[in-house]
Amino acid sequence: MIKTFKKYTDQDLLDANITFGDNPIITDSVIFNNPHNIILGKNVRIDHGCILVASKNTKIIIGDNTHINAYCSIHANDA
Repeated sequence: MIKTFKKYTDQDLLDANITFGDNPIITDSVIFNNPHNIILGKNVRIDHGCILVASKNTKIIIGDNTHINAYCSIHANDA
């Protein structure tokens, strides 16, 4: 049997206060810290096991047509 990953729906992303463009493909194993400080452009794909950590005083901005491969971590802090 082939396993497939589920993805967050647009409503899931809206409920988390993530700003995003058209056609996001984000697997539901991605972890967002301070999601209100994370901005995703159009056609962004984030694969399984990624972690995006923004502090309360920083933003992470992912541009249009970006693919972040599995198990990547992106941290933005104000240290």
